Amino acid sequence: MSELARVLAAERFKASRRRTTYLFPVAIALASAIIVFALDAATRRQWIGVPSGFYLASSSLGRIAHLAAFAGAMLACFHISREYALGTVKAAWVRPVSRGAWWWGKLISAVAASAALFVVAAAVVVAVSWLKPGFADLVETQVMIHPAGRLGLRLSLAIALTLCAVVATTAVSAAIAAACNGPGTAIAATLALWGAMSLLSVFPEAQPWLPTTCLSLPAEQMTAMSAGLPLPREWGDVVRLTLAGAAGWTAVSIVVGRRIVIRKEVTF
Repeated sequence: MSELARVLAAERFKASRRRTTYLFPVAIALASAIIVFALDAATRRQWIGVPSGFYLASSSLGRIAHLAAFAGAMLACFHISREYALGTVKAAWVRPVSRGAWWWGKLISAVAASAALFVVAAAVVVAVSWLKPGFADLVETQVMIHPAGRLGLRLSLAIALTLCAVVATTAVSAAIAAACNGPGTAIAATLALWGAMSLLSVFPEAQPWLPTTCLSLPAEQMTAMSAGLPLPREWGDVVRLTLAGAAGWTAVSIVVGRRIVIRKEVTF
């Protein structure tokens, strides 16, 4: 068995012993259902949007994306920084497991956990939106705006793009956690970074380069389409911006996180 396989096997074993492994998906599913029901009530009262399944699913998508990204950041911080705080990283590094393999195993397991949480949340949103108002053609004054088939394909694309963004934000959080000696410090640093990015998002020149933009852009595009509004961007631009941003942040986070782990000095 390779070093990476041993690290991943150890992470799977530890995950199977934690209650949070089973409680987190349930909590995310409940929160997602509550979001959809709240938006459905708002659309039926004509406070926002239109009472359609596609609008509910797409407008909920942006909210659950940030929820899943936040949960993924917390998982990554505890996943990595807690090893430093408890001193268990010493046992891993003195055995025949390289620091690089340890980093890759931690990163992959953290990303897989956050991606699974987002998939659960997205499945709940789509299911509730389908059962509640249902997915239908977008028609206005007997004029076909968008057929249900086209809306369904675009919704699937938006979910896939958002999943890529969630993976990128988790990788960024993992790199931050690699530099911190405790989960509390890592969480504080992650929140500070997201706060700084929220401030930078007010500048149009900076928006395309922020991971927070990757999280919200596909949902905003799909929400406008499902409401029959003019699209903020062409779908091709949304795909390119989201994939390029997610790939860039993920690659930088992998390189920076690995470099930190390789050079890190841990005292006990």
